[in-house]
Amino acid sequence: MILSVVIPTYNSQDTIIRAINSCLAYIDDIEIVIVDDGSKDLTTKLIENKYSHFIENGKIQLINANHGGAGNARNLGIENSKGEWIIFLDSDDEFLSLRTVLIDLNAFRQYSFDVLNYSINYNKKYGQRSYSIINGKALTWDNLGLNNESLKLWDSRPAYKAFRREFLIQHNIRFPLNIKVGEDLVFNQKCLQEDPNIIVKYGDIYRVIENKNSITHKIINQNILEDGVKLVQDVEKLNIKNELMNEFIAKNFISILVRFLKSVNSIDDIILSLKQYKKNFKVEKAFLTFYGLKQNLNVPIILVSWIVWKQPNMARVLFPPMKKVKY
Repeated sequence: MILSVVIPTYNSQDTIIRAINSCLAYIDDIEIVIVDDGSKDLTTKLIENKYSHFIENGKIQLINANHGGAGNARNLGIENSKGEWIIFLDSDDEFLSLRTVLIDLNAFRQYSFDVLNYSINYNKKYGQRSYSIINGKALTWDNLGLNNESLKLWDSRPAYKAFRREFLIQHNIRFPLNIKVGEDLVFNQKCLQEDPNIIVKYGDIYRVIENKNSITHKIINQNILEDGVKLVQDVEKLNIKNELMNEFIAKNFISILVRFLKSVNSIDDIILSLKQYKKNFKVEKAFLTFYGLKQNLNVPIILVSWIVWKQPNMARVLFPPMKKVKY
């Protein structure tokens, strides 16, 4: 068996069948490892009823876990998978071409590599070249979200890439359990910090389908400050170059600002939270650092964020007009 497809689920009764069906044409060459994160709906019943044959013959593993989040579910998938390679699929999404992944994993067996990564931007940078072998640390800029979206080759989500299982096990690379926002980014950065050989090529293999009921859309009850601080602290532990870390702290501040704009938090609580974030982290040469993010973010939000960084009380004046803008 060459490839394990790991699918974390939680209350996914409306989407899980579509996700699984996007893999089934290749069931002879893969295993599907579904880890249910304590669903309260009919997710597991649907899987058991519709795919009982594949569960019985071991082509689909269905693991029931206590509710611990998507990261914990993916970790269980890594630990229980049997394939040489692991690829992740969110239960909201679907594969466009799992066949491409299987063909490429076989075609590249002659090379020593630990990650196969697909990017729709590959041809913009490398033209007609079929693929490139890139050292992992060279993709840190992309993973931290510091490169232009239209140019980056690596996505901070676990999608679009296949990982050699032995590589993940050997280096104890798992998703962090202490953060709710950005656990994918941290997992990927742990991989990149080991500086593996990564084969990068063009490929539109995966479709992300926005789900308004997913956890990424439910920010009202989340602790925006705590999420932002924990993410930066986890990234800091990975010994990333100072200049990149400096830019990441600034970009994360902008992300927090936008999340607050979408929240129902009072302006007094928001200002207090922004001040607390500043106490935790320092941005060197703040104006140049914030302005340096212009290749990936629009200038107005950058300038507003810099003003609020310098003087958090300005949020009282700037937030009302900013709330009218769609982010």
